[in-house]
Amino acid sequence: MGEVPSGNQGVISAMKRTLILFTALGVVGSAHAVVIDDFTTGLFSASYGGNAYFTGGATVPNAVGPLRYHSTKFNANPLFAQTFIDMLGDGKTYIETGPGVDAEVTLAWAGGLTSGTGTFGGGSLNANQFTAIPANLSGLTGFQVGYENADQNFDLVMGFIDTTNNVFELSTPVTVTAGTGSVVIPFSSINLTNINLASVDGVVFRAFMDHSQDVTITRLNAVPEPASMVALGAGLLALLRRSRRA
Repeated sequence: MGEVPSGNQGVISAMKRTLILFTALGVVGSAHAVVIDDFTTGLFSASYGGNAYFTGGATVPNAVGPLRYHSTKFNANPLFAQTFIDMLGDGKTYIETGPGVDAEVTLAWAGGLTSGTGTFGGGSLNANQFTAIPANLSGLTGFQVGYENADQNFDLVMGFIDTTNNVFELSTPVTVTAGTGSVVIPFSSINLTNINLASVDGVVFRAFMDHSQDVTITRLNAVPEPASMVALGAGLLALLRRSRRA
């Protein structure tokens, strides 16, 4: 085969750079955030005065799974107060605890319930009472929780439902500071030994709420590592500059 004419060398080089650029863009596209719940579907409003759970429907892809689960576990409730959970379709979840309450408020997302499991009841459900979604969270590195109007600091955890081993694999607690903001719970803080991120059975959110506490959850996503995205973006920018100079 003869040599490529020198006049075409620049064209071929630019084509190669363009192909690399599109490949890199594909990598970026695959590392996008996954919505765990945007709280716009499956309207729900309930008050709990004792340990109880309730399940309802959320619309995929507005939520990671078609089943949304809520439960409250009271660790202390000397004044027989209540805990309130409200989802009004405005993209937010409102959580409020009454005076003297020390409670764990859990939200979870799964594929459904096993045969014979009630859609509501006293206490809470075990992991093996859910069916798998399954959800693909591969390439992602943590959960991001957005919140507003937190009138006190509180701790929260997130994690995964392992239906096979009947376990909720939860992260180490993260402290949410009063006010408005967001926190990231890295997957590295969760025991992933039996979790396949390419086929997750379900997702769990749990807030540890104290005396007369209010918080509004505004966002729940699974996200890629920010540092990785910055590095990819910088690489793409450099590649684009070289392509333009060619």
